[in-house]
Amino acid sequence: MKAETRRLVPRLPLLMGTLFALALAPATTQAAVVINQPQSMGFGVMYPFMPGQTFTAVGTRIDTIGVELRNMNKSRPGSLVSLSLYEGEGSGGTLLASSSVDVRALLGDAGGAALVDFNLGAVKLQPGQTYSFQLTASDERFGVSYYSVLGEDAYPGGHMFNAFQSEPLGDLTFNVTAVPEPGMAALLLIGGGWLAGVRLRAGRRR
Repeated sequence: MKAETRRLVPRLPLLMGTLFALALAPATTQAAVVINQPQSMGFGVMYPFMPGQTFTAVGTRIDTIGVELRNMNKSRPGSLVSLSLYEGEGSGGTLLASSSVDVRALLGDAGGAALVDFNLGAVKLQPGQTYSFQLTASDERFGVSYYSVLGEDAYPGGHMFNAFQSEPLGDLTFNVTAVPEPGMAALLLIGGGWLAGVRLRAGRRR
């Protein structure tokens, strides 16, 4: 029995290294969509209204926010669109992250709509809390997609707003994605590996 224990001990560092790698690696390489508000019924020009959307966090982090945009005035020279993420309702809270995208390079001169992803990095959120993002552009080239029907709320977890007013029953067409946190199963593997190592070392001393 002791000989078998001695044969296993040299392999312990390799086992522990594998377990740590499993725990630190994301559960998947793909970001998961945690909020999806895909409906749309119209478009509104972006500048100078600075459209935004409030939403309720359903997880502990987000990585990207996608918003449906399209060319509205292709003669305008604008290229960049920026998205800023804030705590709370509207744009008066703490700025958490921001990102700019060359939307003209993505859309070209096509007239169709496209979901544009703004990469914010790994932003920590509190589940159940309200957050807001707001879009800004330098001119009236781009429009933003929205859904607004009297008496109907497409996304109960938030609403769209702009620089001048709030629309309680309206929503931008957007989604929120997040890379999953390390799985609990991998963390349990680490604990099991540590416990196995302790037992092996104890057996070696006997």
